[in-house]
Amino acid sequence: MEAIRAIQPMLSTFPLRKLPFVALKHVIKVMDIDEIVKIAITSKYMEAIVKVCYIRIRQLRVNLYGERTYVSLDYPGVTLSCGTNPFNHPSIPKLIKEDLKPWFSETSTILEYTRQCGHINMLISSSTQNIKEVLEIPEFRNFAVLYLVGGHFKKEQLDEVMDFEREDQDLHIIRGEIPEDYYHPNLFKYTDVHYCDARWIRLEHLLSIKNNDVITLGKNNLTISDINKFLHHWVNSEYDLFNWMTIDIVEEEIMPVLFHGIDVLRGYRFG
Repeated sequence: MEAIRAIQPMLSTFPLRKLPFVALKHVIKVMDIDEIVKIAITSKYMEAIVKVCYIRIRQLRVNLYGERTYVSLDYPGVTLSCGTNPFNHPSIPKLIKEDLKPWFSETSTILEYTRQCGHINMLISSSTQNIKEVLEIPEFRNFAVLYLVGGHFKKEQLDEVMDFEREDQDLHIIRGEIPEDYYHPNLFKYTDVHYCDARWIRLEHLLSIKNNDVITLGKNNLTISDINKFLHHWVNSEYDLFNWMTIDIVEEEIMPVLFHGIDVLRGYRFG
């Protein structure tokens, strides 16, 4: 009986550098973003090829979570973990420091090997104690949007954020609680402000609004009478207060009080 021997086909590799320039660009463009990053750091030549492919990233966000700190790229999505406890997303590929090791120098800091990426978004958790130091890092100062997330924010943390205000940047405080007695004169100085917990906002704070773009107030303690007074202030103001504003209201049957003393046009969809 003849012995039949199964021969396993040998897997072979093909060096991408042997591809013509146009074909190589096409191959890179159809790769997943994490594979593109890995191939870009294999050599200066491949880094140059990836650059001319113009891989567009819609959003770059730095997420500060202590040892779980990571950089996220969105559309296409990938996370670059910077800490010892990598962040894991169920559906987004991940790169850790070991993957990027060929790109780093043992004698240089990560920031020295980082090029300015234009406007980035910053996400800082409530566990971060040195927010002022973070915001003063030159590579981070020109953020587009600053997100504060977490449990309870202390007055000192909020003061460091409010003192930093610039009129061409946005502040979103989401998934976090703010002391109800908190106040800062710059609370509406950011161009776009979003306060998920707005229970600390009072009528006198609303009257300080001037030249904002978008304002969003989530859960709040404002009364319908407060909002009515603010509407009167807005109608009679000599300058623009905002382009768009949203205030969450949970009460029903508010119309008579909300628009008291203001001429409004009511529309009915179904007669």
